[in-house]
Amino acid sequence: MKLPALPYVAGFALAALFSRATADTITLTNGTTLVGDVTSEANGKIVVKDSVLGVLTIDASAVKSRHAADSVTPAAAAAAAAAAAAPISPVVPSAGTPPVDPSKPVWTRGLQFNYSYISGAAPDLGVGSSATYGVNLMIERAAKEDIASLTGSYNWSRSRPGPESVDNTTIGFQYDHIFTDKVRFVSRSTYMIDKPKKIDHRFEQLFGAGYTFVKTRKAFFLVAPGLGFSQGSKQFVGSTDTHYGYGVYETASYSFTPALSIEQRAFYFGAFDTRDYYVYNGYVGLKGQVTPGIAMTLGFNIVHDNQMAPGIERTAYQIMSGTQLKF
Repeated sequence: MKLPALPYVAGFALAALFSRATADTITLTNGTTLVGDVTSEANGKIVVKDSVLGVLTIDASAVKSRHAADSVTPAAAAAAAAAAAAPISPVVPSAGTPPVDPSKPVWTRGLQFNYSYISGAAPDLGVGSSATYGVNLMIERAAKEDIASLTGSYNWSRSRPGPESVDNTTIGFQYDHIFTDKVRFVSRSTYMIDKPKKIDHRFEQLFGAGYTFVKTRKAFFLVAPGLGFSQGSKQFVGSTDTHYGYGVYETASYSFTPALSIEQRAFYFGAFDTRDYYVYNGYVGLKGQVTPGIAMTLGFNIVHDNQMAPGIERTAYQIMSGTQLKF
């Protein structure tokens, strides 16, 4: 309906309301019902303008019951007409927190510090102090269909009077393209340097098809098998080795409470050309949220390389505890 027609509609509604302002329903003692406007009441007589029979004059003593057919007053009718004539105003959202845009990427950033120190345990036996420290950085951008994350870590440990037992740097980048709630493409790249193990550098790349077995508010479990390659240089080899092979990446987490959760990750890579080359690493740890931005962590890490120089352990274990900051 066009706006110029509104005054005519309002006038029609107003006239209709006024015409029925005094309309009554009158039931007589003989059972007859009259519906009309009471035009006058005097000397024991009631004059009714019935909608069918016309103007009637009846004795007041012949009325068994009487009630108003419409209780709308002229003031109420005028208010209703004014409301009908007024233009409809647009609805304006109230001020407050804006709704969350599901298409907007979510950023997660965390910085973790690990440190431990033991004073000289047995100086008479030549066992001196031991110190371990490390730092881990994680930045993640999660969108509706794409997730990209960058991680970096540095760990150092020494037990005097011996040399450094741990001195390594690791940088990782992972990209996930989500096709469905269950299926995604996973690309995982890792670059590392490990001085005590005489690894000048090593780069690992895995392209996998990830399948999400569990995804709830409390639990998550993903497995991504795939193909890739490894390229690196070791001091005791003297040349760069390249291996093409297969691997699998797996990650899981579970929240016991909003403040306590467990996290677990594992990676394995094996070469097609030789059975003697395979590497794997894994992590499992607890995280207790102290505040929304601060958490305490306790974790266990394992790293294995099947091709190590003589005298160097193929498997390294590390227990880490520290503080994680979100920024």
